Amino acid sequence: MKKAVAEFIGTFALVLIGCGTAVIAGMGSGPTSVDILGIAAAFGLTIVAMAYGIGQVSGCHINPAVSFGALVAGRMTVGDFVVYVIAQILGAIAGAAVLYLILSGKASGWTGSLGQNGWGPGYLGEYDVGAAFTYEAVGTFLFLVCILGVTQKGAPVGLAGLAIGFTLVALHLLGINITGTSVNPARSFGPALVGFGSNPQALHQIWLFIAAPLIGAGFAGLLFKSGLLAADDVVPVRGAADSDVAPGASAPVEPATLKAGGPPASSSSKDWAAHVKKYAANADDDAIAGIVRYLGIALRKRDSSLVAFADKQEVARVRTNFLQKKLGLPHPEAELNEAIAAVGQQMKGDRSKNRVTVYYLLADRFGKLSMFR
Repeated sequence: MKKAVAEFIGTFALVLIGCGTAVIAGMGSGPTSVDILGIAAAFGLTIVAMAYGIGQVSGCHINPAVSFGALVAGRMTVGDFVVYVIAQILGAIAGAAVLYLILSGKASGWTGSLGQNGWGPGYLGEYDVGAAFTYEAVGTFLFLVCILGVTQKGAPVGLAGLAIGFTLVALHLLGINITGTSVNPARSFGPALVGFGSNPQALHQIWLFIAAPLIGAGFAGLLFKSGLLAADDVVPVRGAADSDVAPGASAPVEPATLKAGGPPASSSSKDWAAHVKKYAANADDDAIAGIVRYLGIALRKRDSSLVAFADKQEVARVRTNFLQKKLGLPHPEAELNEAIAAVGQQMKGDRSKNRVTVYYLLADRFGKLSMFR
């Protein structure tokens, strides 16, 4: 329930502030007016604020296209997707309704605009349907590449809100004169529905602002689902020749300790050795130190210092990047998968499986510890 409430509030804020800035400040003159940059900033800064305000609750999708991209990427269930979309649409309608009430109080009246999206003759730059569809699909694709990229494992998630907000600003700067910039079916639907009386055309054109963003978001989700844009596992020692992990994993150090899987993230090789020796009593200290050096700054961040055996994509990355590339194993994938599963079963008692121990046990299983001495 709280996720739905968060999505409702976030989408409400986006429509009220973003569309409100476009309409209210757009009617002003002199110091009370804003230009395209101001409107773009209103949408982008609202995303930033909501990302840090409700991000820890729902992930701050506040956009059915974002939720759809996350669904396709395998990051949310169908049930959650339905709940999110309903909450987002209701939030957008509520935001447009409040904006309507505010604008109704203007003594000199107003045009009835609520910042609806559109295209064609009489709408801003008067671009045709092909241009509008192309922009919305491609713009949403790029938006989702940013969102799914900065929120994947190993990325500096503390900066995600800023990256996403500034991306939305850039998309508005490009597309306001084309479609008013939607990249968000809920943002388009709320104002179109509430403002139907004064601008029925917006609701007639709503299909484009549903179909194009979903297509763009779905394609981005597929790229992450397939692994083409998925981050790798391990950040190597600075200056090492091969990189197993995305640069984003070099995010600021998390001071918290690993709850059950091993020593604090900032520990020395001796601390990691103590955990390895829970599973290999006669473990080679030099090999452990070598693995710690190989993993490098990945061990400074909790997410990248652990292995999630239930994540098929991560298991595939461990197999490809560590066993096949680093250890140079020619074995069939099925045999490598069995070895990874066996180590996971061996560490079943630990709620968190730290990467040093996992990699040590795998290297030991295949007689490759000498590579790290």
